Amino acid sequence: MIASSGEEAVQLVQQNNLHNLDAILMDIYMPGMGGIEASRRIRTIAESWKIPPLIIGCTADTSEETLIECRNNGITVQAHKPLQKKQLQELHKQLLVRKNMP
Repeated sequence: MIASSGEEAVQLVQQNNLHNLDAILMDIYMPGMGGIEASRRIRTIAESWKIPPLIIGCTADTSEETLIECRNNGITVQAHKPLQKKQLQELHKQLLVRKNMP
């Protein structure tokens, strides 16, 4: 599924009851609701899920303030733009480990 905004991402998760959602690639800076707020809201929705989704915050902003804000609002992993093949491979490995957890 693809959402074009933070609001739409939250709505997709809410309306479709996506309990089996493995990962979300979330752009941090978007018009309207940004990725940090959308991630916070999605985390609230997913609190009761057996395995909540891995939320990957995508941003070119590497400031310590942004990294802390992301961590404090439910973003599991930081992915710095531009995304590189090696970075995506590492994220894939993390997903496989999570899927194989008891």
